Amino acid sequence: MNHTKIEDKSRLEIIDIVKTLALFFVVLGHAANAYTGEYVINSLRMSSFFHSLTLYLYSFHIPLFIFASGYIYYYCKKERGKYSNFIELFEKKAKRLLIPFVTVSLLFTLPIRFLLGFHPQSQKYLEFMVHNLIYPLNNLWFLLALFVVFVLFYALEPVVNKIHWSLSVILFVTIFFVASSPAYYWNIFMTQSAFGLLIYFYLGYLFREKKITIGEKTIFPVICVGVTHFLLFQITLFNRLQFNPNLILAANLVKAVLGILFVLSLCNYAFSRGGLLKNRYTKMIEKRSFGIYLFHEPIIFLVLIVVLPKLWSPLLVVFMALTISVIVSIIITILLEKNKHTKGIVGG
Repeated sequence: MNHTKIEDKSRLEIIDIVKTLALFFVVLGHAANAYTGEYVINSLRMSSFFHSLTLYLYSFHIPLFIFASGYIYYYCKKERGKYSNFIELFEKKAKRLLIPFVTVSLLFTLPIRFLLGFHPQSQKYLEFMVHNLIYPLNNLWFLLALFVVFVLFYALEPVVNKIHWSLSVILFVTIFFVASSPAYYWNIFMTQSAFGLLIYFYLGYLFREKKITIGEKTIFPVICVGVTHFLLFQITLFNRLQFNPNLILAANLVKAVLGILFVLSLCNYAFSRGGLLKNRYTKMIEKRSFGIYLFHEPIIFLVLIVVLPKLWSPLLVVFMALTISVIVSIIITILLEKNKHTKGIVGG
């Protein structure tokens, strides 16, 4: 196929697709997490493939979404004039992130988790609910962390704009190491996690500011980044206990960045060759991706509780958990979109 230069509007469409892919990776990771031995529900039948796949996705899927958020933030603030003051940013992000976090937590996610017994036996219902709003231990933690990321970056942005971008990278890498240190735990309202995610937000911000592209003209960068990412993942997967904590943190940071670059370059390359075209199904999923993220995990729990005891094929189990959770989440999202009082929860 002939190479087509990607226009600026198309780059924003690609970033939207990247965000949707990141959320899909989260759902897929949760659907396959029962085979890692580290989930709230674990299979008695092991699968080395889904164990490795889950860990692979977890190495970059959240940083990927944060990167896309930083990219879009720069576009909205610097090119469209949004978020002219802190109050505007706070109100918009609270409506978009905090209200869904609190509402879905209290009315859907936490009641289901409590009824299924996913809580300390000594913990009462009210204590469980309050604790999980302050220290969320479910998929909705990301909404709270992302809100804090926006607030923190808005506060740091004047400093970032005054210094060279390389110094900003050093600043956020330093923050990443401090926030990720096992010597500290102060993750109230996901603040510690948010500090650790700032570097990925800034990289997205920087890519938009500098108009950086990768993988648009040739597939070579896609292959190089993808292979390097996979090799580093394999090295850390099988030898991670031999590294000291700082090396592990550095490897995690590099893996996340390589994962971001791999997905971004792959999307750029596919789009420039006409291979990343939207249809009505992908548009529907992209439109409801936020709702899918909000509701999918408790649905996966219910599916796994039913199918895992049957010791079916791991491929069948993951496919069922993924498919059913996506379909049911879309149905719930559509129903909420139809009511003027609830459509705001799912981004309507």
